[in-house]
Amino acid sequence: LARRHRERVDMGLTIRVNAFDDWLFGLDLRAWNERFTATTFIESGLGELGNLVSCIAGFPARSKDERSFIFGTRDSVHSRGYCSLLFRAIDSAGHAVVDVVVEDGGPPGGLAADMRIAKAEFSIPVEAAEIDRFVLALREVQRTETGEAGW
Repeated sequence: LARRHRERVDMGLTIRVNAFDDWLFGLDLRAWNERFTATTFIESGLGELGNLVSCIAGFPARSKDERSFIFGTRDSVHSRGYCSLLFRAIDSAGHAVVDVVVEDGGPPGGLAADMRIAKAEFSIPVEAAEIDRFVLALREVQRTETGEAGW
């Protein structure tokens, strides 16, 4: 158990909200496992957090449960950040992972002419209780329009 707990500390996902104006927010997204860390900044409406909550609340509900959510766009002309989250149950005991794809196009205004998009793809093991706590924290961040949610 101690070894498992130590491993869990080295993996997670956080979303931090920064307000720009009454409807546009900046989401700093960070995901990591024992081998990789990826970050991106995504301009979004705060409603996106509510959409994520609706998508993942109660996950996993059954074996083979899969739910996906995307923040941002891969179109570097209109956005500098992108994140795809695929929540997957991997067995009938309720063990699950989140497959993460994070891309970052660089400074505000999109990709600089001579820069390549930074990209990372990896999986993070996750437990149902962590998802439940994440959902509660996302609801609070959406309510207060500030703060951070993660596991």
